[in-house]
Amino acid sequence: MLSDNIRFIALDFETTGLDIHNDVPIQIGLLEFDNTWNIIGWFQSLIHPKKEVKELRSVVWFITWLSVEKLENAPECEDLLSQLSPFFWPNTVIIWHNVAFDLEFLKKFFPTLQWKSSIDTFQLSQALIHYTPSYALEVLIDTLREKQLFKDILARLSPYIWEEENYHDAYYDSKLTIALFWYLIKRVETLINSYPILEQLITLSDCPFASIFKKAEVSSQLPIDFPSLKKIAAPNTQILSWDYPISLEKTIHWQKYSVDNLKFKSLLSSLASNKQVIFSFSNKSKLDIAKNLLADLGIKNLWFVKEEQTLNHEKFSAFINKGHFNENEFFFLLKYFSHAEQGLWVLELNTKGDFEIYTALKDQRETINYPVVVATHWGLFSLLEQEERYKDYRIIFFDAEWRYKSYNLYLSRSYDLNYTLNYLDMLSYKFQLQYELQKDEKIKDDAEQFNNFKQFFTVFMWVLGQETKAFFKNTEATIQTLEPLIGNIAFYKSNKLLERFNWEWKDVLKDVLQPSEFTTIWKQIDHMQNIFQGMMVVEKKMYSKSDFYFLYSEEIKYTNWDDFLSEFNSHKTIFLTNNDSTVPRLLDDEKILSSTSQEEEKIFPLSKTASVLKAIENFDTVKFPNWTIFILSVKKEESIALFEELITKWFDKKFLLLVENITWWSWKNIFKAKQQWAKIIIWGYNFLLQLFAQKIAISQLIIYNNKWNQQDLIYSDILRYGQEALS
Repeated sequence: MLSDNIRFIALDFETTGLDIHNDVPIQIGLLEFDNTWNIIGWFQSLIHPKKEVKELRSVVWFITWLSVEKLENAPECEDLLSQLSPFFWPNTVIIWHNVAFDLEFLKKFFPTLQWKSSIDTFQLSQALIHYTPSYALEVLIDTLREKQLFKDILARLSPYIWEEENYHDAYYDSKLTIALFWYLIKRVETLINSYPILEQLITLSDCPFASIFKKAEVSSQLPIDFPSLKKIAAPNTQILSWDYPISLEKTIHWQKYSVDNLKFKSLLSSLASNKQVIFSFSNKSKLDIAKNLLADLGIKNLWFVKEEQTLNHEKFSAFINKGHFNENEFFFLLKYFSHAEQGLWVLELNTKGDFEIYTALKDQRETINYPVVVATHWGLFSLLEQEERYKDYRIIFFDAEWRYKSYNLYLSRSYDLNYTLNYLDMLSYKFQLQYELQKDEKIKDDAEQFNNFKQFFTVFMWVLGQETKAFFKNTEATIQTLEPLIGNIAFYKSNKLLERFNWEWKDVLKDVLQPSEFTTIWKQIDHMQNIFQGMMVVEKKMYSKSDFYFLYSEEIKYTNWDDFLSEFNSHKTIFLTNNDSTVPRLLDDEKILSSTSQEEEKIFPLSKTASVLKAIENFDTVKFPNWTIFILSVKKEESIALFEELITKWFDKKFLLLVENITWWSWKNIFKAKQQWAKIIIWGYNFLLQLFAQKIAISQLIIYNNKWNQQDLIYSDILRYGQEALS
């Protein structure tokens, strides 16, 4: 099925970091294989870094196991060129995981090498593997290990994978990239066997992945038939019982109630027995904890304040019959057929291309009929703007003690111009697709006017960024409060362009967009203009050490309680608090309230590194072999210092260490935290809540140097939302 005249290479680098401008490669590994999966060549080498690497003795060594001593006598990139050249030909296709990163290093440090194209197993996995916690290579490999097909592939490759497992070794990762790529190709072959039309769609597609297959004969018969994504009806579920006799009819509108030490799961079950209610929590992790507990209780039909990702059948039929597909469209088709084969009804969208195509093909939902809606505080405030849609819903506002922070963050919410530009890209693609399918000249004219606006907006972004950049010269500060932009001579060019939004572009957009699309865009532009009229807070957000962008927000002072309550005029609302004993109890039953929890016994506030190390050493690791100690640290510098102390004492040799700012992204670490190993986790409060949401048990919680604002609120949250994980 794979083309005969292609040479494949799986390639990976290990580097000193993720910044192409400042970091350097320290190891390369590659394997060459043919279209029958035979390994026909391989190469691996350490690379001597030409610059001093300050963190190599701790952080980089911990991740890659490569030390300064190992690299001292390694060859430099120029010395490796003659050994690498025989692997690179005009018909070479490079296979790697997360191509954008490694590709830049290859181009920069080995600029004379040539190849045909590259395929990203990260992107391919997003199309063919669904609802995985992360698309990191090690997570995908560990997820697939129990599948028989993947076991067979590893068995075929076993002569070439003999080293001890080390995911951050370039050569080892190259071998696993071959295994993953092989598995994904087998998935495509399975889909073609189930849906033969897919073979023709591959031939009609213009992308590197499609080009590695032998061309199929394309039938001229239309229309193309395709499988529908079918909803599998869930069993009729409901709460069978609830523990507390709570009736919302008896509660007082706008009243704040204390929940004392009521068990959280029992509290949810009792409140959810009332229909048409909105539960609102101060952050997404708490929402996820509540969602999981409600699902355990049998409440499956929750609404998460987002549109279900389903397609309009007629629009998709026209799309699949258009006869030619770009790279994003092809991977979207792969994803669609993969969902159909696995019986998945709701598409999992996880790339910008996915959302562009979905925007053009989606179904429109006008009403909701879910008995329980869950939202964050932020989502609730946005939801309250849709008065007609949610007019009959009561609101239960959890975490009332966080309302000042939540509400003022909403009022002073930052504006990200990239967010608007992404939405403009989606609509631009929609125009392009509509014209491609209908050949209507009006659509073409509307698209031209819209794309003129998108070009104007892009220029405005650049000008605003350049004028903002001047305020951050000669300073290490990443946040500054600036005078209003409107009328500010320092933003002269931005002001000139800003004037044109209303008098030149507003009516144009109204004419060429659907009402909902116009509302979405102009709501963002109005928000931007409001920010620019007053004192504004500007935050410099870093992509890397040399790439950045800016977020703009209003300087908002805390609102009073009456102003806050006015947001809820149209809804009967009660506020629940964990730690305010001065307000009435939600349930005044001494028998229920007399029960006490044992969570506090597993929480230790410590302020010295030596005390933390002693607590770890004294933990009964024999009695609890798969224990997890979570060290709650809110300062990056303290986390790294504690981590380096653990490295010095060789804790990483005995236990799995997961550390914020060191062991990469949170979802990859959540996956690792689920594994059956003894673990030490050094992270912040939000990550702890994510572990609670994933039902990961914490054996011992150490609150390290807990001198931070809102300390009591965070402590009460831990007791409230960690009841199951700490029990």
